[in-house]
Amino acid sequence: VSDIYVQKNYDSLLLAVDKIKKKYPNVLLKIAGRKLDKGYYDILQKIIVDRQMQENVSFLGSVTQSELSDLYRKCKFFVFPSLVESFGNPLIEAMASGAPVASSNKAAMPEIVGSAALFFDPQNITEMASVLKRLCNDELLRDRLSEKSLQRAELFSWSKTAHATLEVI
Repeated sequence: VSDIYVQKNYDSLLLAVDKIKKKYPNVLLKIAGRKLDKGYYDILQKIIVDRQMQENVSFLGSVTQSELSDLYRKCKFFVFPSLVESFGNPLIEAMASGAPVASSNKAAMPEIVGSAALFFDPQNITEMASVLKRLCNDELLRDRLSEKSLQRAELFSWSKTAHATLEVI
């Protein structure tokens, strides 16, 4: 979930999905977001065609808030491979929906999700694929992460943000 441009690191995610699709041929990666960087989107399409992943990847474009909520609730797990984020709103949204989370270990992501995610180095495709495999294989792990996601999301609210901001001011 995010607009499509290079910092979101979808190319590495595609390569990680390619690594697991032999064992999980029905794996489906859904990417919601606008195609802001056409050149990067073209690179992603080339990866998909070259790796014969057309049945494994779906670009949804812009989605409504209702559709987004539905995606979060129905996903087997949520993957956030971003290289750079000041704050990852999709992480909070996914956790608030109870989605198990796999996240990049860079920038603000570890601080946002705490212990409610499995982490990977977003530039290490093998490590990312290993995390995806663990989540595909282990329903109990997904259930535990889902519970942790819901608990962690409770720490973030607009009223708590307003109070914390007021304290700083």
